[in-house]
Amino acid sequence: WFDECGFDFRDFRLHYGYSPRGERFYTRERLGRGMRINALASMRAQGLFAVDFYHNGSITYDVFEEHILRAVAPKMLRLGMEDLVMDNAKIHHANRDKIVHILKQAGIRVHWLAPYWPQGNPIENLFGWVKSAMKDLRETLEASDVRTVCRLVGRLFDRAGGDGRAYRWTRRCGYFD
Repeated sequence: WFDECGFDFRDFRLHYGYSPRGERFYTRERLGRGMRINALASMRAQGLFAVDFYHNGSITYDVFEEHILRAVAPKMLRLGMEDLVMDNAKIHHANRDKIVHILKQAGIRVHWLAPYWPQGNPIENLFGWVKSAMKDLRETLEASDVRTVCRLVGRLFDRAGGDGRAYRWTRRCGYFD
C-alpha cells in the first residue's frame, strides 16, 4: 500500500483549556501552521518498507513519480513484491498510464482502491498512529529545526509497523481473512 500524508503543528494544537471561573484562559500556543512535513510511505503486512520526507511545499506528481521509481519499485522488487495498492488521490492519476506502464515493465501490478474508501488502506492506520505519537512529543518538535523533526518523525515511522501492528491494520481493513 502506498499513500502520502502531511504534518504540521496544527495537528498538536490544544483544542480547549481550563482556568478559574471568571478568568480568561491563556496559552503560549503558536498561531499559524508552522513547519509542514509531507511523507510518502509504503507498507506491507510485515511493516513499512519505504518512506521519504519532504518539507519544501506540497507533493507534486513529479515528486510522487520520482519516489515511486527511486524508492518504492526497487525495494518491492528486492522484497519479491508484485502488487502495489494506491488510493485515488489526484497526483496518483496525473500521468496514470505512464507510471502504470513503468511499473508493469518492472513486473509490478498497480491496483486502485475504490474512490473515497480510506478504510481499505491500512497505511491510513499507520499515519494515525504516527500523528498520535507525535502529540506526545509536541514540545520537542516545536522547539526543533526541520532536520531534527524529520529524524524524530522518521523514528516514529520505523516503530509504527512493528510489533505486528501493520499485520493487524491490514486484517482490520479486510485483507487476509
